[in-house]
Amino acid sequence: MRPLKMIIVDDERIILESLETLIDWNAIGVEVVGIADNGTTAINLAFQLQPDIILSDISMPSFSGLEMLETLRKEQLLVEVIFITAYSKFDYAKEALKYGAYDYLLKPIDENLLLETVSQCANKIRSERSQPPFGSGSEIWAEHLSQGRSAYYDGIAEEPTRVYHNDMSVKTAILEQIKTGTLENVQDVLLDFFRLIAHENGVFEPETIRLHCFELVDHLLRELREYQLQKYLNKSDKAFNLKKRIASCATLDDAFEVTQNLIVNFGHCVREIQNSGTKRLVHAAIDYIHDNYHTDITLSQVAEHLFITPPYLSKLFSTQMHESFSQYLLSYRIKIAKELLQDTHCKIYEVAARVGYTDIAHFSKLFKRVTGQTPKQYRKT
Repeated sequence: MRPLKMIIVDDERIILESLETLIDWNAIGVEVVGIADNGTTAINLAFQLQPDIILSDISMPSFSGLEMLETLRKEQLLVEVIFITAYSKFDYAKEALKYGAYDYLLKPIDENLLLETVSQCANKIRSERSQPPFGSGSEIWAEHLSQGRSAYYDGIAEEPTRVYHNDMSVKTAILEQIKTGTLENVQDVLLDFFRLIAHENGVFEPETIRLHCFELVDHLLRELREYQLQKYLNKSDKAFNLKKRIASCATLDDAFEVTQNLIVNFGHCVREIQNSGTKRLVHAAIDYIHDNYHTDITLSQVAEHLFITPPYLSKLFSTQMHESFSQYLLSYRIKIAKELLQDTHCKIYEVAARVGYTDIAHFSKLFKRVTGQTPKQYRKT
């Protein structure tokens, strides 16, 4: 099987050379046959070399990647285009999808994600070439609706939106469900999102529906960027190409269910990331206790060290450790005191001081409560 041909386009020479030489394209059956530092040169190369894929920066002086894509489509050159872009040029990337870009990647570039995306694009090309042509997505979509096979058509076309009256309000509601993990009503909210699309456009054109789904997913990823969700999703599921899943939807039901599944997956991932974050905080609190148990340590002091409130730390600690902060601190101090009583000749008041107690009577009382013995009795056993 011959490798697929790819051209790389970027106006920054260092990035261009890095993309060409530092990535093992041969491993995914792709060969870099040309490079260009502007869109005009890239178009000339495309006509000359007939590449299968173009990997291009979207923002370049004089002739942008978007203008390059428009030209390629007007000239009907069969080539898949993958864009690299920054958040500041995010609208360009969305515009590129209208002109049939395969995908786009955000800077800074994750090498594994880049390889994965180009590999999936290459597999798509190989798959299309190995199959006979069939009806277009629009034809499949229209046939699906005309034969009444959509589970959602009536609910979307005939019912008005019940709560949400604009695009942003329904997006905010979906975002809130993801952040709070309350995904039980996601189907109802998503139905309202589709109703807004349908009533605004008056038709169920597949490209319109898919574009709005793209924009919803992009909006959610931007609003959830503090969780680094895209990186997490691709790490946990190597086949998780969001835009490809939406782009492959051939029916209204496909678009609804794929988008719903993506939202639910976002919610699950956010919950896992949140749980991971709380575990890190609790572990940090435990480390602080282990380092400072011999001082007059308090919950407020540890919370201040972790830049969180004492009530929040108290709740996290009890949930994760199944005991309170004060119970854990006491247990750890008594554990260390037992080791000192067994392994050293320290006097009892010295042991008390070394585990954070200046009042020997109070220390002895706590020690007996935990062990059932006084410090003196424990030492003799």
